[in-house]
Parts: sequence; structure tokens; C-alpha cells
Amino acid sequence: MTLWSSMAHRGPQRLQSRLVERAIRGAVYDLSKREQKYRVRYLALDSSTAGGSGWDAGMAAQNARRATLDPTTFAYIGEVESGATAVALPILNQAGVLQLTPSSTAEGLTVSGVGAGPGEPYQYFPSGRRTLVRLVGRDGMQGALTVELAKGRRCESLSVLNDGSIYGAGLAEIVTFEAQARGLPVTATRTVQPQDDAYRAQVHAVRAACIFYAGEPGKNAVRVITDAARANPNSQVLLPDALINRSISDPRWGGLSSALARRVTLVGTLGDPALYPASGRALIDGLSTLGGSLVAPAVVSGYAAAELALGCLSRSRLVKGLPNRSSVIACAVGHRHLSRVLGSYRVLRRGDTTVHAYGQYRISRGQILFSKQLRAPKPTPRPAASSQAG
Repeated sequence: MTLWSSMAHRGPQRLQSRLVERAIRGAVYDLSKREQKYRVRYLALDSSTAGGSGWDAGMAAQNARRATLDPTTFAYIGEVESGATAVALPILNQAGVLQLTPSSTAEGLTVSGVGAGPGEPYQYFPSGRRTLVRLVGRDGMQGALTVELAKGRRCESLSVLNDGSIYGAGLAEIVTFEAQARGLPVTATRTVQPQDDAYRAQVHAVRAACIFYAGEPGKNAVRVITDAARANPNSQVLLPDALINRSISDPRWGGLSSALARRVTLVGTLGDPALYPASGRALIDGLSTLGGSLVAPAVVSGYAAAELALGCLSRSRLVKGLPNRSSVIACAVGHRHLSRVLGSYRVLRRGDTTVHAYGQYRISRGQILFSKQLRAPKPTPRPAASSQAG
């Protein structure tokens, strides 16, 4: 039986991708020792291209199609980025393959409303059946948490910037909505990209006590954050989970300067390590951190994704010697599960889980260090016209 994964082996997410793949291999090895019913083959695919700077839509689609054409496929883990997950999801859904993502938090992958685009999430499920499970909380909770964190840091105003990606634009919309609902003035909401002719004017017009930037990691993110912060020398900078990355924190990897990094607070989807089960703590110590610095927050959820897929394969019956994909999906979605690394959690019918771990992080000497556990507040009720169906 074949378990696939697809992640970018090039670009700013390359280190996290490699470590998540190691965690998946560890899960396959650990569970294979107990399961004699099947022989599981794990194949790790690269969703980036040579010379590229990260995930590529064509490769993400190609990898998903390759997995669907293999009759021994029972599940697919990927992608790391929300945009890449959105590319692969309808392909895998049409073929009835369970997809698990360890880090894609974009709101529109599972629900409609604020933070989701037109047609989301239904466009990702052409079969009409939910086949996606994500092992992290969606952006609705992170958006509410970010605003409460800004208020707790006495931010009198907030500017919200994003890179225009599915992830960035959706999270920026959520943060703006939550800020307005919670009484925090928003002075600017902009999609800014350094390649635009109007970029300089856009970024220098930003004026706020706190600046929030939502987007994927890389040199563009560093430039936007740096330029906006320079225009606001007394402002604090708030960054989301996707930017817990060496390309942001470490100047040797093209990250923020040490002086600017002291003004940065990050929200991560990996909570206090002490609150995880023993196996989860060991995984965090062994693969998620290097020298105390958080480098791969998705390692624990990657292991849990493989653990869930393998557990459901074990509980399903073969059909003519091949995996029963429908049975694997039915096992995974809509039920409670027990993970060695996460503890007990439930997968809702829409594909979200009750895994809602968040931590506050800071940058020191190029390292991303845990500060404290955060509790996500309940998101503000959405307008009736934008109800979260599904």
C-alpha cells in the first residue's frame, strides 16, 4: 500500500519539508512494527522545480495526478502551503483519495465566509464529499488570536498587509474583520508586492502602532516587512505561523536584520512543548527545533497525519487486494482519534480538527524561540450572508 507526500524541496520551506518527511517515515516505521497486515511504501515527492523559489502549481498538480493513478494509493500528505494544497485538493478529491495537510491553514479550504474566496470551499470538492483533513487550526482562530495579541501589546492602531496569496489575502481579511469587531482601529489594508510600480508609495503610506503582515516566507516577505517597519520606526510587527521560518528570522538565510527582529512577535501553530504527550515532546526536541530554534513547526502534525492515515488503512478492508479509499476517508473524517504525539482529537465532517495549539514566539540572534502558550479566543460570528457552510 502506498502513502504519498508532496512538499517543496527548494525555497524557504525546504528545511521544514525535509524534516516533516523524516517524521512521516518515522510514523510509517513505528506503525509498521505493529501492523503485519500490509506492507506500506512511502514515496516523497517534490512540488518545486529546479531554479524555482518554492512550490510550483504545475508540480503540485502533477504530483497529485501521479498519486491518483497508482491503484495502491491510500492517502496523500501535502502540501505545506495553502496555495499548493488548493491546487492538489480537487484532483485528489475527484479520485477519492484522502488528503492530509500538516500546515495549510487557509480558511477557504474547509469553510466559506470571511477569509474565503468566491466558490470556496466547494470548488475543491467536485465529488461532493469532504476528503481533506488538516492537523492544524484554520485561520479564523489565528486571526482572532492575532488581534487579541495586538490589543494585549497596547497597539492603538493596526495596519494589515498581505502578499496576495490564498493564504495571505484570506488571513489579512480575517484579521481586518476581527480588528474591527474587537474595537482595534485599522489604518490600512493593502496587498503589497515589491514588483508593483506603486509599491514604494503603498508601503511608505503605512502608519500604525502595529503592523501585521500575512504571506508566504521568502525574500519578498522580508522586504515588505523591512520597508514598512522602517517607515514606522516605533511600531511593533506581528507575523503569522507561515513566517516561522529561517528565511525570516536568520540574516544568514536572507532574513530580517537583528535590530528589526527585536520588534517582531510571531504566532505559531505549535504550542508549549511541555503540554504535548511524551512522544510529541520527543519529536519536537528531535526534529522541530535545532539548537533551541523552532525550524519546522509542522513536524508533529506531519507525524500525526501519517499516523491517522495508517490507522485508518489498518481498520479498512481491501477491495480485490487494493486499498478501499472510500473506507479510509470514512474512518478519518467525522470521528475521534488518539495520537501518540497530539493526544486525543476529533476530525469534524468538514475536515477541520479540534487541534488548536498556539504559541507566541520571538526572534533572538536569528533563532525563533518559544515565549508562551496562547489560547485562541472564539472567532467573531460571521455575517449571516457569509455563513460558514460545510
